[in-house]
Amino acid sequence: MYTFFKFFISISAFLFILVSGYFLIKWFTNPVYRIGDLRKGQILKFNDEAEAEEVNSDKLKVLSYNLGFAAGPMQHTLADEHPEDFFTANLDKFINLVREEDANIVLLQEVDLDSKRSWYMNQLQYIMERLGWGYAAPVVDWDMYFPLRKERKITKATVVLSKFPIASNEYTQTSCKPNFENGILNIFYYPLLWKSTMQRVELEVAGKRVDIYNVHLCVWNRAARVAQ
Repeated sequence: MYTFFKFFISISAFLFILVSGYFLIKWFTNPVYRIGDLRKGQILKFNDEAEAEEVNSDKLKVLSYNLGFAAGPMQHTLADEHPEDFFTANLDKFINLVREEDANIVLLQEVDLDSKRSWYMNQLQYIMERLGWGYAAPVVDWDMYFPLRKERKITKATVVLSKFPIASNEYTQTSCKPNFENGILNIFYYPLLWKSTMQRVELEVAGKRVDIYNVHLCVWNRAARVAQ
């Protein structure tokens, strides 16, 4: 029994050193702010009838909105628990806002696609089905499982919604070191943080190509926000 206990302690200590070393190497070898490679993203088509619909191309009205996974204005932590109809009610309010503003392009940040915290709802699909728009360009910027936290599974995206056809979706993702007051917290949180997306979506508007830029600013470091 004692031999087994010593073996267990040795393995635990080895794993702790290994994991700690990984976090320390990530922290000390990476720059404060880093821009990733340019990549091509998805283009989704939701509504075939929207392609034939007359869309007013004389006026472009763009809304930019951090959806915050539809947690509402009083969200305090990522782990706040709410019933499913809480999220659908907030999504419906947002959809009504888009209609009231008569927007034809929407730039969204923090849209949950498959997350425990929002009942594993695909919020992009929910919005598109009710808006009746035809096109969306999502970029997943966080797809992670947290075994020791209440959130567990989080998959979220930065997205451009459009009444106009989307020709291309290109993006890069930036990472930055957090600057919390607790230095140890900075080191061990850094590899777990989501990357911030900078996205360029090309639309086809009345025979012309129009570039739309959607940026989810870094929340962990103000200097990185300025760089973006």
